[in-house]
Amino acid sequence: MALSLLKLRSFHSFRSALTFQQYRYAQSDRSQKEFRKILRQTKLEKSLETGHVQPGKKINFVETAYTGTVTVGDKKDTAIPLPGYYSPDFVECHWYEWWRKQGYLTCDPVSQGNKKKFSMVIPPPNVTGELHLGHAYTATIQDALIRWNKMSGHDVLWVPGTDHAGIATQAVVERQLAVNTGETRQEMGREKFNKAVWEWKNSKGDQINKQLKRMGTMLDWERSVFTMDPGYSNAVNEAFIRLFNEGLIYREEKPVNWCGTLQSVISDVEVDSKLIQDSESLSVEGYEFPVLFGLLHRFAYKLERPQGDLTEIVVATTRLETIVGDSAVAVHPEDPRYAHLIGQRLKKPFNPNETIPIIADSAVEIKTGTGALKVTPAHDFTDFEIGKRHNLASPRIFTPDGMMDLSKVSVSIRSIQKLHGVHRFAARSMIVSVLNKLNLYRGCNTHPTVLRVCSRTGDVIEPTLKEQWFIRLKDLAETAKDAVSSNRIHLQDAKSYEKTWNKFLTDPEDWCISRQNWWGHQIPAFQCSVQNSESKWVAAHAEEEALHKATKLFPHAEPSKIVLKRDPDVLDTWFSSALFPFAALGWPENTPDLQRFFPLSLMETGQDLLFFWVARMVMLGIKLTGKNPFKTIMFHSMIRDSYGRKMSKSLGNVINPLHVIDGASFEERVEGIRRMALNAEENKLSIKGINKQAFKSIPRCGTDALRMSMCMYSAQSQSINYNVDETVRARQTCNKIWNAFRLVSTFSHNFNQAVIEGALDFDMEQLNKHLSAYDHWVNHHLIETVKKCNEFMENNNVHRAYVTLLAFFRNIVCDSYLETTKTSLTGLQDSHNLASHTDAQRATLVNTVRIMETFLRLLAPFAPFLAEELWQRLEKEMLKTPQWESICVAPYPTVESLADVTPEPALVDKAKMSIEVAQNIREAVKHCSVLRNNAVVLVVCSDKDDCDFFSANLRHIGRLAFVVNVKAIHLEDYENYMDKCYGILNNDSRINILFYDKNTNLDSAIEKSQQSTTIAITKCEEKIDKIKKIGGSTGFVKNPEKLAALEKRLSELEKVNKYFQKST
Repeated sequence: MALSLLKLRSFHSFRSALTFQQYRYAQSDRSQKEFRKILRQTKLEKSLETGHVQPGKKINFVETAYTGTVTVGDKKDTAIPLPGYYSPDFVECHWYEWWRKQGYLTCDPVSQGNKKKFSMVIPPPNVTGELHLGHAYTATIQDALIRWNKMSGHDVLWVPGTDHAGIATQAVVERQLAVNTGETRQEMGREKFNKAVWEWKNSKGDQINKQLKRMGTMLDWERSVFTMDPGYSNAVNEAFIRLFNEGLIYREEKPVNWCGTLQSVISDVEVDSKLIQDSESLSVEGYEFPVLFGLLHRFAYKLERPQGDLTEIVVATTRLETIVGDSAVAVHPEDPRYAHLIGQRLKKPFNPNETIPIIADSAVEIKTGTGALKVTPAHDFTDFEIGKRHNLASPRIFTPDGMMDLSKVSVSIRSIQKLHGVHRFAARSMIVSVLNKLNLYRGCNTHPTVLRVCSRTGDVIEPTLKEQWFIRLKDLAETAKDAVSSNRIHLQDAKSYEKTWNKFLTDPEDWCISRQNWWGHQIPAFQCSVQNSESKWVAAHAEEEALHKATKLFPHAEPSKIVLKRDPDVLDTWFSSALFPFAALGWPENTPDLQRFFPLSLMETGQDLLFFWVARMVMLGIKLTGKNPFKTIMFHSMIRDSYGRKMSKSLGNVINPLHVIDGASFEERVEGIRRMALNAEENKLSIKGINKQAFKSIPRCGTDALRMSMCMYSAQSQSINYNVDETVRARQTCNKIWNAFRLVSTFSHNFNQAVIEGALDFDMEQLNKHLSAYDHWVNHHLIETVKKCNEFMENNNVHRAYVTLLAFFRNIVCDSYLETTKTSLTGLQDSHNLASHTDAQRATLVNTVRIMETFLRLLAPFAPFLAEELWQRLEKEMLKTPQWESICVAPYPTVESLADVTPEPALVDKAKMSIEVAQNIREAVKHCSVLRNNAVVLVVCSDKDDCDFFSANLRHIGRLAFVVNVKAIHLEDYENYMDKCYGILNNDSRINILFYDKNTNLDSAIEKSQQSTTIAITKCEEKIDKIKKIGGSTGFVKNPEKLAALEKRLSELEKVNKYFQKST
């Protein structure tokens, strides 16, 4: 049995979300059960829009697959009917392959006229990587900017690429070999191992690019770069050689971050810092037993010449195993406890026949430990600098794999001699025992410790003295600082980042660029030696070139007597990445792309890469090309979880973007965690983290919804606290757009078909004269939205552009305009009665289609799949505009392109006034539901023209306000109703809203509503007072957003409360 209209009204709180088709369906002869399913889905949409979703809630969307047969690269058949609900399965298939085949992703080979140029490179992800939320955010922001620039008619280039990721890729292949063949890389040899890495790269190294394609990115894949490609490798070698020849690259022995498991230097960005507040036992890679960290051990150095009762100095350390490498004990020169001992000597604990000096150095912190610092120059960064200042010996006491090496130190205690070849952490406990026996141990206590751990292996980093290659950064850094301070490179949101930029580039330490792994760019440096002469280094592309240079260094030696040995180390991956903005365009060759698109227009990336990548790109870019590598730098914040915590395995809060796009059951998410090879505690925390999220099982949201949710977060915010709920809500926004499109299509199909067939013709200019006030009102907002979207996108503010567009669609188009069109266009879908429709109806229909078509082009940079799907289906011939092949190449709307849209201010004002009236009525009815059907809403107008306008548009107002009876009266007629009216009449107001009690006594119901509203007002005032009291007399407000929301709510409640008072 059909659901009656009266019964439908019982669902009035959801009626606003129903499409016209759903509304009509409710009155059809289809089953009530099916319609209730629509209402359940609508309730779900409402709960998501308001954020009222319980943790663990399981959401199931209706999915519909595209059933058409399409050859890869061919266009979808848009004649296939749209499903009733939005489904990413249906929408997002086949479009990307078609865009690529049509050449929309590829930059024009030749510059077209004087077009503005816009160029970017994507921050090259690791070839081993998989899509994470940081990639997804970066891809969304950059792709939106690329699409906007393309649609704006600019000459656009966006270069993709992947980084060879030396250490990470080598580790992946080594693990694979261990499983498949059981061979180590040392057993295979370098050449054979690198061949295996290339095989892995060619078979599995394209995963991240495939995932970026899933994101709908308009990357120019024809120009894709891999940092180990021959051309790019040549650029890396050329950069090294030029910098070496200028003396900016040098080789020296310095302490570096050494990972014993990798047996390589690693960069600071690959070092994690773990704060240990109390003593804690941790597992360490490469050592079978747990190691106790967070203990500060105290032991004594005996004075060679005691000073009366003073026979020793007690020092404290968390690393007892380094004692055998000590070269001195340092004290602060102004510490009165030790001033008289400076210059004295101390006996070595494990060789009393040798002594070390007591030295004065201001680097010692008087209040830390005992105020006396043991100095081990070869295994501590601070100690190395102290050692340099005082010319101390720097014996290395650890082997590359972290074992004790006593070959370079003198030890007389036999039990210590036995530590040679023992793991350094095993030696720690053994040294405590020996110190106790020697009566030198003075106890220990817990001590907050920052443990530096290799992010790749989990091994504890050992600062170690190594001869490595370094770049001198002082002059390069000054150039980079000046480029930003002079605004030659514009640092977007400079207030947030310029201070950090200058801090990093002020007196930076020289950059260690050599690594000991095999996969990567082998350093193009050759050690040249001649018998009985000191060896020297040259930099060259090949051995022949190196020999030619060596003959100039050894002019008296025969070339055949010169021995060349190429450095086996490889360059830091960050070195090759720092060349990406220009090497990806063909540098050092002066290629057409380099001439045309360099410097890049924009560098957009995460703020965590400010120094490690961006600053280095600027330093090397200016030095090697003589130009700034890009015109603007834009950083975005780190992606965090919904609680503001950094996403990490240990917290169990990592979210896989593909799980959001494709959907993932609880079991699939857990299986994904297990594949990450976490330890037992991390595995437990990760699963616990899923259980705390709103959705244990993530529903399929699709790429567009993920992109739209990413655009909801401002790149300029302090942090981006991602919540899956936001993407689920974005999917509902897609469904709202879907339903709005279907509504417009319902009215436009037959009309458009008649235009195509020539059965119906009209003059657009004449038709525009018949636009309603609501048409003028929506056109006014359309022009404002177009203007703002372009301004924001011009300034790279994707977030502001998107939220502006979303507000236009939700608040202007859906909440108001389309509701008025439902009443204006009733019957227009009837194909047998086209000729009888008024010019006003036709004008509104054409305007509605124009609004939808323009909106879809505005939407395209943010949700490209949905925009393309609907735009291709929109019957827009009636607009009499050019028919572009794809929305990708359609022009982005501009104010100039809407020159024929001329909203009349007077009509815009009247429509705005009537919509505000409807909103006020709706707010009052929300607090007193009996007013909906049992009262006549009186719109009392002081102006006769206003009264005539409201009288002519009562059906629109009733629909917008969700009330049955609305009447417009002039102020002079008010006395005929005043005895039974509620609401305060203000004679000075242009419009008053009153509720007329026509047939029933509403006193008790209204009094009850007034009481509840008064209570709500009181509570709201109390909350506001509480927030203001926290700031005291200073006026400081800790949470201004909350205060503003409460004050807005209070204003609304006070306004509503006036409607519940008896009129006088």
